[in-house]
Amino acid sequence: MAPRLSVKKCLIILALAAAAAIAGFLSVAGAGRGRSSSSSPARRLSNGLAAERARMAMARAASPTVERELDAARAAIRRAARRRRHGDLAGGEGRSSSNVSSAKWLSFFGDADHARLERVYRNPAAFYRSYVEMERRFKVYVYEEGEPPIAHEGPCKNIYAVEGRFIEELELMAPPLGGVRTWDPARAHALFLPLSVSQMVQLAYRPLSYDLSPLRAIVADYVAVVASRHRFWNRSAGADHFMLSCHDWASTNHFFPLFFRRKIFSQHQMISIQISKRVQIINSVHTPSVQRDSISGFPTFRVNGPHASRGHPELYANAIRALCNANTSEGFRPDKDVSIPEINLYDGDMPPELLSPAPPPPRPFLAFFAGGRHGHVRDLLLRHWKGRDPAVFPVYEYDLPSIPVSVSGDGDTDAGGEGGNPYYWYMRRSRFCLCPSGHEVASPRVVEAIHAGCVPVVVADGYAPPFADVLRWEAFSVAVAVADVPRLRELLERIPAPEVERLRDGVRLVKRHFMLHQPPERLDMFHMILHSVWLRRLNLRLNSH
Repeated sequence: MAPRLSVKKCLIILALAAAAAIAGFLSVAGAGRGRSSSSSPARRLSNGLAAERARMAMARAASPTVERELDAARAAIRRAARRRRHGDLAGGEGRSSSNVSSAKWLSFFGDADHARLERVYRNPAAFYRSYVEMERRFKVYVYEEGEPPIAHEGPCKNIYAVEGRFIEELELMAPPLGGVRTWDPARAHALFLPLSVSQMVQLAYRPLSYDLSPLRAIVADYVAVVASRHRFWNRSAGADHFMLSCHDWASTNHFFPLFFRRKIFSQHQMISIQISKRVQIINSVHTPSVQRDSISGFPTFRVNGPHASRGHPELYANAIRALCNANTSEGFRPDKDVSIPEINLYDGDMPPELLSPAPPPPRPFLAFFAGGRHGHVRDLLLRHWKGRDPAVFPVYEYDLPSIPVSVSGDGDTDAGGEGGNPYYWYMRRSRFCLCPSGHEVASPRVVEAIHAGCVPVVVADGYAPPFADVLRWEAFSVAVAVADVPRLRELLERIPAPEVERLRDGVRLVKRHFMLHQPPERLDMFHMILHSVWLRRLNLRLNSH
């Protein structure tokens, strides 16, 4: 017979088992966000999560590596670009190909002819192939660390709405049902830091203190936790990670070297230029170590600007930063960072005036602006043009006149009067909409103008517009340097009427890329932001050691 255990020994064994179970639970919870299981998206979808992770674990050994997948995507995009240069615009999937391929091309670009596509897109065939490869391959892992409201959620109304909407939509994606999100970081091509700078400012910044150290501390602590719990940050020093913010304080100023090999992968040229940067990791961020590569001769970068990601220099120097404030004079780097559209959703939705069909031509106003003196560009614009010629070139501050319903004559629902909005009334009847910088370089008027069928006039210096890897901004907008504000009306009047119509046609073609949907739809703003991150990830080749 087996020896019988005493009651005391049984109690000791049970206590040890209970302690082990508690320790195991705490270790699992610590690897997540550190909040209750009911509030975690992964736990909310627990029914299929265990099976999905098991499936991924079994398939991982037979699956191609992340870098091999990216190599295959790069090769496919290059082939599409070469076919375009040889006369096949669709890259092998155009109207000259099979009916199935033609249907795919039509569903992607609609019925726009080749000349219109070539005018608006840098390389339609390469964009089509790149987007399809993104849909087929791209996977994003969202770190579970952190607690709301600083992490995993953001503002979904007002000027920073894109920040909250993007975080929310990515959090709501549920593998394996669809979307780019994956639960397995080893299978991810990019890893997302779900921090909201806007929420940090609301909750951690003391007004008028000018003390940004709490924001920097939050960022530094978050990256430190991620780096200590996962191998992926240290593997690339954050180069395959990205964050997104529409707050002005999302960028930084600091010295820091690059730790990886980067390939500049120009979609419209498809030319790969290897830039190897070999530097030593340093502990003190105040002691920059600059070394020139023997091949490229490129030094590390010094950048200027505000504020939050200054808390962790690798986040600035290496990670992909998706920013509304895409100012090249403040450290935004178009080869590495992503410019995203800024949009002001006052109540969380696009104003209904901008969703209704545009009024019939003609548009009586040459150009329109109304807004406050936020920043030197707007001040210059208002000093030169406010009230000069309201009948043709209406420029107002906060003194927009109400528009009687009878003036519109077309039954337009936003025609002013009782309950009408004169701001949108003017915008929808102007050929050009002035979009000057405010306190920062981006302006939500760009997206408003596109929705209103009005050609945006970007009045800014150093602004890197969104989706410029794909879109030819000169085909649907006008760029005016700040120094040319005194000549603004003259410059716009010189544009011939046929060119204005071509610009407006470009606005119509790109409008879908600047629309927000719930849930997101193909080729909308959410997916175009992801595509911009995808392109930056294609630009990056990590060292294998």
